[in-house]
Amino acid sequence: MESEDSMVDELDINILKLLRYDARLSFRNIGKELNMSTGTISQRVKRLVNDGVIRKFTCIIDPAKVGKHCTVLVMVRSRPGAKLEDIVREIEALDEACCIHTITGDFNLHVMLRLKNHSAAADFLENLRNMAGVQFITSFIVLQSHKHFYDSSI
Repeated sequence: MESEDSMVDELDINILKLLRYDARLSFRNIGKELNMSTGTISQRVKRLVNDGVIRKFTCIIDPAKVGKHCTVLVMVRSRPGAKLEDIVREIEALDEACCIHTITGDFNLHVMLRLKNHSAAADFLENLRNMAGVQFITSFIVLQSHKHFYDSSI
């Protein structure tokens, strides 16, 4: 399963799968699940962190439970000559922006927003539309989410 480009082997993948669903699992419990010693699991997790495979241990928050009931996907096209990095930096500073991707095609950025409601979304989109360097945006209100990045396979 390990390739020349891969930094992980099958045991690492199995550890990552368990931690992806519960980052609070103890090394002991992971070891039991994978039939490995606690020391081996501890060393592997430490290496995965040091190598940057595991970037952070965090929690996943339900947006609706913290008052964010509206998810909006926005495609952003920058003006010719505008510095995309400046637009990204400005959007990154906004709490409502949870994902920003530089993309190919007719648009430069794909932005995912979490907002209180549709009215807040309308206000945010108007501000984004008027942001320096932004030529055009188009937006999509998410009706239902089916899979999240943390659900994806490793």
